[in-house]
Amino acid sequence: MKKIVFMLFLLISAMTTEKAQTMENTRQKGTKVNLVVGSTALTATLNDSVSARDLISRLPYTVKVNRAAVDYCGRLPEPLESESSEAQHGWKNGDISYIPGADWIAFFLGGEAESGSDSNSHHIIGQVDDLAALRGWPHGSIEIRIEPVK
Repeated sequence: MKKIVFMLFLLISAMTTEKAQTMENTRQKGTKVNLVVGSTALTATLNDSVSARDLISRLPYTVKVNRAAVDYCGRLPEPLESESSEAQHGWKNGDISYIPGADWIAFFLGGEAESGSDSNSHHIIGQVDDLAALRGWPHGSIEIRIEPVK
């Protein structure tokens, strides 16, 4: 019996590790974009989700956001396509999230540890490449121009 439990543990561990590696590979192989605020550009990697692909098809794209405690968040003028199977609760610091229905886009600075209790259905569409640079953006209301990396 102990042998079966141990083998199940190894199988589950391998599956979890494989899923994490797949997610990391998607981040690394995604579409690079510049997030431009004023004269400063920060790179991000958009993944292959339905919402990310729709945003990529609209580039260049400008969105007005406001800084809150854990993110820069703003409402998109038009909804992005989305797939309900891509929804999750919570985020990682540096994630770029789209919330269908509300049509919010968020660039997360922090709050990762508490994010699992957030009731919104987040569609993670990408990751900012330099979290420290994101945290250095101006406070208040800003415009972010999302454009392809040339």
